[in-house]
Amino acid sequence: MKRINLQRIQKFLLLCALVFSTAAQAMRIGDITVQSAVGERFFAIVPISDTRRVRAEQILVSLAPRSVYQRMGVDWEYFHTGLIFDVIEDEREGIYLRIVSKDVVFEPFIDFVISFRWPSGFISRQFTVLLDMPLSSAAPASRNSNRANTASSSANRNSGSVVRETPDLSRVEPRVDGSNRISNSTGRNANRQQRGDDARTSRPVDSGAGVERITVVDEVSEASYLGGESAARQAEQLAKAQLAAQRRAEEEAAARQRAETKAREEARARAEAEREARARAEAQRQAREEAERRAQAEAEARLQAEQAARAREVAAAEARARAEREATARAEADKRARQEARALNVAEQQAQASAQAQQKAEAEAAARARAEAEARATAKAAERARLAAEAKARAEAEARAQQAQRARAAREARALAESQTAQNEPIDVSSQAEPSQQAAPAKPSTAVAPEPAQRSATGQASWDHVSRSGDTLWAIA
Repeated sequence: MKRINLQRIQKFLLLCALVFSTAAQAMRIGDITVQSAVGERFFAIVPISDTRRVRAEQILVSLAPRSVYQRMGVDWEYFHTGLIFDVIEDEREGIYLRIVSKDVVFEPFIDFVISFRWPSGFISRQFTVLLDMPLSSAAPASRNSNRANTASSSANRNSGSVVRETPDLSRVEPRVDGSNRISNSTGRNANRQQRGDDARTSRPVDSGAGVERITVVDEVSEASYLGGESAARQAEQLAKAQLAAQRRAEEEAAARQRAETKAREEARARAEAEREARARAEAQRQAREEAERRAQAEAEARLQAEQAARAREVAAAEARARAEREATARAEADKRARQEARALNVAEQQAQASAQAQQKAEAEAAARARAEAEARATAKAAERARLAAEAKARAEAEARAQQAQRARAAREARALAESQTAQNEPIDVSSQAEPSQQAAPAKPSTAVAPEPAQRSATGQASWDHVSRSGDTLWAIA
């Protein structure tokens, strides 16, 4: 896996930001207004306009990264990290950026880059500031000398003697505090380099005392001529006292000067130590930043590796889940196929059973039909046999009746013949028999023709005509 170059990504993002910042920005950054000087904490205001849809809490301001400094050609300084940015919204002045430094500024020239971010875009802006130099220490010295002259003139008017007040050199000389900031009597401005301290250290202090001493001697001589001996003695005493006080003041001034020189040296040593400490802190900070960048790169590499591992795990899990789903689908398909096969087998068995049942029913129906046909045939045969028996019985009865009738006729004929014989009359039996036969024609059979309702098993009635010995018989076939 390739290591991601964070600097290239940052440069690319910053380049894109610079290219599209003009089109994306929805507000305008005004010019900076500085309200501080050298020797004071930096204080400036930057107006922000065209913020119709942006609130103050949505604007994020921070010091630009070093890559932006390098791209814009601005030197990055450790002092820039001490700048505090506050976005303030005022009803009268609108939204503006307030810039305040943590430490006192000793450089008259400041060049830094600020990054502005808001919901619709971001931009990096370079600000170049030239601070006003501090006021010189001559003004406080002149004010102190004027104050001394005023006091001496008032003393001369009151006592009638010539007295000059020695100015306090501690007021004129600058003070040195423990934070390596050199200030004058006003406490507002300070020099930013040690060359000014060296110049003040090399400035003679005794020259002012010598001029003051000559002035006092001239005043004593003038008083001796004008005011008499008493006035001269008084003036001389006053001059001696003044000279003694002046010597003490000079000694104190020299002691103060030595103390100030020592303090300056200590301040320079502290400043050098602070510069070295700042350099070490800067080196340590750079080392920490480099370590943090390496740690961040390693963390990003680990994160990417973890993400890749998680992606592989997710892909493997998805593949396993997909395989399981496919296996489940195949199992379900096989199960459905088996169920369908079983259903088909059951349907086939049911169809076979129904076919067998239908065949059985058809066979039973055919058997019933055959049985019915046999029963009908048997009934028909029985009916025929009955009818035949009845016909035979009728025929036999008719035959017996005919025989009986013939026998009766024969008996009658014999009886008649016998009676005729008895009367001695010859009788032609044949001729007499014929009339008797003609007289008594054969009667039809007493058999009654069957009714149409008496039909055979086939539902049809057939009539047969039987002639036998002159008798007519009717029978159902």
